[in-house]
Amino acid sequence: AKATKTRGYNYTIHFVNTDKEIELTENSRVMALLQIISHSKGNNVYTVLSKRNDKTLKELLMAEYQLQANQVAITPLQNAGPLASV
Repeated sequence: AKATKTRGYNYTIHFVNTDKEIELTENSRVMALLQIISHSKGNNVYTVLSKRNDKTLKELLMAEYQLQANQVAITPLQNAGPLASV
């Protein structure tokens, strides 16, 4: 468990009910707190690695992109193994 702590936690971030495309890589404040593992161009779903908890990330994303709580869904991933392609 110690190794996981230093690397951080894996999350899926899904932006819903928003007409704008969210590009996390263009926001230095967001990128300072997370590392993007995967993102398919043209959709608002990211898999990320962060040392911050999901509540902290959600509050940051809501503030940065002027979103409501129901527009940002953050799901912790149990393992850091390869993800099945959707």
